[in-house]
Amino acid sequence: CEAVNGKSVFNKGANKLSGKKNMISYIAETPGAMLSQLSNFRDLTKGVSNLLRQNKPRILYLIASGSSFNAACCAAPFMRNLLQCEIIPIMPYSFTNRRKCLKNDELSIVISQSGYSSSSINALRCVAQNGRDAIALTCDMHSDIVKAADYVFDVGCGEESAGYVTKSVTGIALFLMLSALNTTGSEKPPSDFHFAIEGNQVCIQKAQCFWQDHCEEMTSLTEVMLCGCSAGLGTAQEGALKLSETVQIPAFAYETEEFLHGPNLRLTPLSTVFLIDDDATQIRPREIFSALAAVTQHGFLITLTDLPETHNIFSIPYAVNPDLSPLVMLPLFQTLAYQITEAKHLWYKHPLLKGFEEKISGKTENYIQRERL
Repeated sequence: CEAVNGKSVFNKGANKLSGKKNMISYIAETPGAMLSQLSNFRDLTKGVSNLLRQNKPRILYLIASGSSFNAACCAAPFMRNLLQCEIIPIMPYSFTNRRKCLKNDELSIVISQSGYSSSSINALRCVAQNGRDAIALTCDMHSDIVKAADYVFDVGCGEESAGYVTKSVTGIALFLMLSALNTTGSEKPPSDFHFAIEGNQVCIQKAQCFWQDHCEEMTSLTEVMLCGCSAGLGTAQEGALKLSETVQIPAFAYETEEFLHGPNLRLTPLSTVFLIDDDATQIRPREIFSALAAVTQHGFLITLTDLPETHNIFSIPYAVNPDLSPLVMLPLFQTLAYQITEAKHLWYKHPLLKGFEEKISGKTENYIQRERL
């Protein structure tokens, strides 16, 4: 599927006319950025790790919205297992309006990829007003969140100028995982991290092939459901967010088993479902995948097992610790979001949306709008 009606359907990198980077450019940079974070993980994460050691929290709140929240969900299972404390990703509006005060054995970290999320900055101020350390993570050390924080740390994966972030999502998730690792005193990361980076690179390459082989199907999407468990649910959430904000279709993320408790009743022959299979010891995703064929031919198994590839099985044979699976699997959904949007010329939104954005925004006034309205 190199071309449709004589036109290329695969954009390999930056816009050749403008020289600007796009989502594909940053996806391609991700493995290198991850290697850089990994090689310097003790220095990179020592600030966060020192605070975690000093506070020894029973509960750690990861306060974030959008892709930053999804990155926190991707990292939370690994952090929970390593730190032996409860890790709760929570959105800043919910924290500010319902949670507010932290107990003595609780700690919060506010995460804002852009550094201009107004609700995240409000949550940070709420923490400070209650006499607790206002700790922030960002990819932009010149952003507004820096001024509101007592402690602010650079995630170390670099900034992104594209409107829909990719590299930063993986970078935030990896930073959080490495912070937990450093807190335990580990001298070097387990080999699974290097294996995951290799898998990420393979996923990038295979995602391009998947797009070329499925472009007609993918450009006909009307609704998408993505299912995952634990860290894989974070991947599903980010995949759903990317597809909904770029391709502008309804996209929903569900916990794997929860899909069978209502969402499955929406299935029709037109339904598209992605099942994230990141744990070889759990057969449920494969069981649901097999059952989907009774209703729709658009069910896809995204697996880390070395299954024979078919039209509906996307295999990345890098069976890492399931808690690290987002580091491997995120590029597929990021690539599809970009390529479908590019092929269908969907970068511009409904003309009335500009009026909505003029009335209300989730960013501070210093934020430079990168999405096309």
